[in-house]
Amino acid sequence: MKYRLLLLLVILLALALRAGGLGAWSVTHDDAYGLWVATQPLSDVLPAIVRDVHPPLYYLLLHGWLALGPHSDMWARLPSVLAGAALVPVMYALGRWLWDRRTGLAAALLATLSSLAVAQAREARMYPLVVLLLALAAYALLRATRERRARWWVAYVILAVLALYAHYYAALVLIAFAFYVLRITWSRSRNTLYALGSTLAITIFLMPWLPALLDQIGRVRAGFWIPPPSLAAVGRVAQTLAFYAVTPRPATATPADFAVKVVGAGCVVALLAVLVAGSRRLAGGGYGRPVWLPVLWLIVPVALAYAVSLAGPSVFEPRYFAVCLPAFWLLVARGVTALPGRALRSVVLAGLVLASLASLVILFTYPAYRPPDTRAAAAWLWERTDPGDLVVHASQFSLRPVVWYNGDGNAGVLVDDPALPAQLAAASNVRLVVPYDVRVADGPRQADAIAAECAAQHGLWDLRTVARFWGVHIYSYDR
Repeated sequence: MKYRLLLLLVILLALALRAGGLGAWSVTHDDAYGLWVATQPLSDVLPAIVRDVHPPLYYLLLHGWLALGPHSDMWARLPSVLAGAALVPVMYALGRWLWDRRTGLAAALLATLSSLAVAQAREARMYPLVVLLLALAAYALLRATRERRARWWVAYVILAVLALYAHYYAALVLIAFAFYVLRITWSRSRNTLYALGSTLAITIFLMPWLPALLDQIGRVRAGFWIPPPSLAAVGRVAQTLAFYAVTPRPATATPADFAVKVVGAGCVVALLAVLVAGSRRLAGGGYGRPVWLPVLWLIVPVALAYAVSLAGPSVFEPRYFAVCLPAFWLLVARGVTALPGRALRSVVLAGLVLASLASLVILFTYPAYRPPDTRAAAAWLWERTDPGDLVVHASQFSLRPVVWYNGDGNAGVLVDDPALPAQLAAASNVRLVVPYDVRVADGPRQADAIAAECAAQHGLWDLRTVARFWGVHIYSYDR
């Protein structure tokens, strides 16, 4: 009863962190693109998804969700909030099934306070959904391999297929799960047959999307935005999982930032503790066998993504490794609860909680984590743009969000649109919208430089700044 009450409180905390002030910030470019896809007529949604680099499940679910409620940022983000909060009881179930209730509760609490999990649950993106599906698949796999019942293998196949249709990084985790099954079931012929059958079933269910997947792979090979990986990028994966929100420059470090650094040391110590303790009992059972699932879940996707990115176009993006987040916090939680002495366990857990809270403070207060205020810019354009005026965007990073707020017909055009010269000649007045990178100190000056370059290129010599918003400047050329 005590654990159930504590779990309920943790779930309520997770909801509060993920839903509080949900509509305060504007949508990002990535949010806006997904929302644009999801608001197309159903017959156009799949072709639009194929032109993207992600599988279809989230977009199709979002299409149905948006049809049920208002056209608002809060409503668009609510599915992510619900998926993020639903992860918490699954973390508890995984920790309890792997080890004990105390570990499950610690894992649920640490996942609740994870700044990466909170940040992604406040976006209209697919990451909370795929993480939830993978956590559920891991739970089904644990039950299937231990109880050797067909219904759990069926549940695992269904959840694995849904995860693959939510994000392609799920494939890396499923490979890790396959290694886990091989590690523990090679001597159990019945489990081995179930495992082979489930792998075949997952492959068959993915076949209908294969032509679209090949088309997407071809476009990724032609050029993708992710830089080649390095060992420093692997370090950034660890930082992203442990303390996603941290001030990037020492000159701006704060007491909260100093506290966040404790998370890194605490996580390393906890991980070492679980690995050392596990190695002593690996042969004899204990929790040595359960530890293989989160260990493989954490290591294999990173190693595979690194190898694939070295061999071809890079797909090594630290935020994508949110798919490993449950494994990371399960290992940390077990590392804490495996420590000797209640006092030591309490001190280490309190330190992790304190540092996680400091990371959340940075996430909610540090300007670099606040997206450009494209909602205010869109409202300004809506009120001050007359018929005959032309709105030009320097990049997609302002165009897509303005499309979400003002609609396709009122958003404007890109500066590299082939029809732009003719449209400029016919326009009464011109509004130039230039977004800038809020993570750099000279972002506003960069926006002014981009505006000057566009003005020189298209003969808008009297261009002047008329509105400045966080991350977005608007310039005007009045004829």
